[in-house]
Amino acid sequence: MKRISFVLITSLVILALFGCSSGSNAVTPDPGDGYFPVAAASSTVNAHGHVGGSDVAGVDAFLFDLEDRTLISQTITNGLGIAQFGVEEGQYLLVLFTDTLYAEPVSVNAVKDSVIDLNVELVKPIYSTTALYFGFVSNEDNNTAIPWCEVSIGDIMTYSDGYGFYMFEAPAESSKITAARNGFDSKTIDMREGQFADRNDYYNFDFFSLKSNDPTGTTLRGFIREASFGGELGGAFVSLIALQQEGQPIITFMTNVDGRYNFFNLELGQYTVAVRRDGYEAESNQVIINDNEAIFNVYLLPDFNERGSLQGYVLTPAGNGIGNAQVVITNPLLGKYVTMTDPATGFYFVDEIIPGDYTILALPPGTLYEPATTFVTMTDEDLIVSISCPSPLTGALTGIISIAGQDPDALPPTGAKVVAEKIGSPFSGLTWTTHADKDGRYTINGIYTGLYRIEATLDYDDEVNYAGLADQVPVAKGLVTETNIEMN
Repeated sequence: MKRISFVLITSLVILALFGCSSGSNAVTPDPGDGYFPVAAASSTVNAHGHVGGSDVAGVDAFLFDLEDRTLISQTITNGLGIAQFGVEEGQYLLVLFTDTLYAEPVSVNAVKDSVIDLNVELVKPIYSTTALYFGFVSNEDNNTAIPWCEVSIGDIMTYSDGYGFYMFEAPAESSKITAARNGFDSKTIDMREGQFADRNDYYNFDFFSLKSNDPTGTTLRGFIREASFGGELGGAFVSLIALQQEGQPIITFMTNVDGRYNFFNLELGQYTVAVRRDGYEAESNQVIINDNEAIFNVYLLPDFNERGSLQGYVLTPAGNGIGNAQVVITNPLLGKYVTMTDPATGFYFVDEIIPGDYTILALPPGTLYEPATTFVTMTDEDLIVSISCPSPLTGALTGIISIAGQDPDALPPTGAKVVAEKIGSPFSGLTWTTHADKDGRYTINGIYTGLYRIEATLDYDDEVNYAGLADQVPVAKGLVTETNIEMN
């Protein structure tokens, strides 16, 4: 029997480009903006499809929610090779493919208010006589993932992984796909009756829900932590090897943002738990599971020989250094490094960065220059990366503050505090503050373009007596937005 396995890989970086939509929640922004707020989602996932390092348009992109194993969105890459998804905080699996190529599935951890950029190389060929088959296998009784489930078409077979996900190639126009595992009733699906299949028959995906016939299935779970301080480590790969179950493959689970891992529906017995994460020494331990649930935490020691440094300058468009700028180097799973540029030269330096893909965010002081982002892949080598902060795309906000039910001839709320908070990527959370004048009017000039939440308050003796709110207020480049706020 031909067996095909795969390894989950992950690459998280952040880049501000634009996406396209094809029946999903992707958006097409104004390319002049240089960024793309995604409505009704706390975070954005951008998948860059590459072949030989070149961007590829028209690549099919599927995003699955790993918690409940559902397809949450489907789209294609645009002219820049980017497929964009709006997501909430959680753990996801991304699958990219064309009619001739596909990529290893990519596991994604999304934290709140983040932009995650994934560079995905399509390197595996799909031949003219074969098609791609993928999906999930879960326990019908409790909707948990079933690892090590045999999924087959004829004599071609693969195993589901730690998420219950399977993926393999098989002859095109195949009609039957079967999932089978000890302790569960097997199931065969007629793909001609399936909901998800391509009319050209180069991909099919199916969800299997198997009924348990053995109550002994157990769970292994725990946390991966940093040995020195005990902090949780997201993005660690946990591999599980069954020592006394002949023929069982290695299954791999990537820890989520709080360092948690889970393996469901296991058989009792002895296992090896192997953990690896860039920037830390690998760890391997044997675990005996003899109850309905086992908990095993793993602590990793830092490996400073694998870490590199990052340095450079934060610059104006003319190439001059910007002093006292904050530089934030972030990967949602690997951590955050924060430093300030030299007041005179704009130089920054950060050492001992764990290998991985990072966003570099430069935040100049004041409003003379707009924050700028770029991304970098860190290894154990030292890198030099400078960031140019453009002159800002700005507009202005103005309006009248009033009190509900008040006589129009009464005195206006002079001195009312007005706070405009930017919402949506990029640079969400930045605030501008002013106060209403003697006529109740407020004005904020030089405010970045995008959407804002504007709150007006009037306090007496440190107590809020009146408050009013305007939400989703747009600010456009070079324009003045009039927004009146009535306080209660």
